[in-house]
Amino acid sequence: MSKIDFAKKVIKHNINITGTDVYVCYGDKAFEKTFRKQFGIKGKTFTCGGVCSAVDDGKSLIGIIIGIKKGLSVQESKAMLVHELSHAVTFWMEEYTIKCDEVRSYTLDYLYALTMQ
Repeated sequence: MSKIDFAKKVIKHNINITGTDVYVCYGDKAFEKTFRKQFGIKGKTFTCGGVCSAVDDGKSLIGIIIGIKKGLSVQESKAMLVHELSHAVTFWMEEYTIKCDEVRSYTLDYLYALTMQ
């Protein structure tokens, strides 16, 4: 298999400890649509291999959205996913002032495993 093709265009996860929703979107159209539908923000797209955005309501984190470019090889897609999930975990940990590397590692592992199911 030379390219990854997620069965679903958008995968939603929840970090149960805080109730934070994390959306992983395959392709820029799914990313833009999820941003619009979930957060009411229009016009968000990306042109690079991947992107991770934290969304807040001015007071607190309300969600995290990741976009992975279509057409990357399996290896590139997995590497990009780990890269962007790492940003997502950073946003989440900073929001809740968590400073434990073990929590970071387990949270990254959890989100990656859920996405790859």
